Amino acid sequence: TSLTLQVVNGIGIGEGFATGNFDNDKYKNLMGRISQDVGDHLRIGAMGYYGKEEQKSPEEDFNETNELWMLGGDATISFDPIELNLQYVERNDNNPYFLYNQTDPIPEIATRGAFAEMIYRPNGDDSKWYAVGLFNWIESDQTDLNYKTLSGHLGYVFKRNIRMVAEVNYDFNQEFTTFGVGIVTAF
Repeated sequence: TSLTLQVVNGIGIGEGFATGNFDNDKYKNLMGRISQDVGDHLRIGAMGYYGKEEQKSPEEDFNETNELWMLGGDATISFDPIELNLQYVERNDNNPYFLYNQTDPIPEIATRGAFAEMIYRPNGDDSKWYAVGLFNWIESDQTDLNYKTLSGHLGYVFKRNIRMVAEVNYDFNQEFTTFGVGIVTAF
């Protein structure tokens, strides 16, 4: 069993503020994840996140908060030479834009997303070439976040840190296809 518990600031680590710290509000957020092998070919997991964040108005005459939670699950099914990874996350924000409105209620925004990834490695970890298929899906009350794509990826490993890749991606919402070929290196 793998268990992870985190206390985080909720905004990610970017550049520090002028005060020299990386957090600009009093809230700390909680995140937990548990994952368990079930036999030799299946791993299942679940995650949860609860947080609150605060933003001051430019005039600093009021502060607004956003309270959010996320719940999700994942699974890995592995029968060499194929591995299937699945994940689903549900998220709810009660004021993601930090709006201030005394007369009308501020609408909550629900967002959900999932992916399914299939990896084929003919010789397991020793494979020189591999193939990946990936389906991504996001649906939100904030419709500009909606996203649904299907991708195919072929790769050939020359050395541990040099590989050639070819990829095709189809966006169902935009009805648009992209192609890419290249070499990936890491030194």
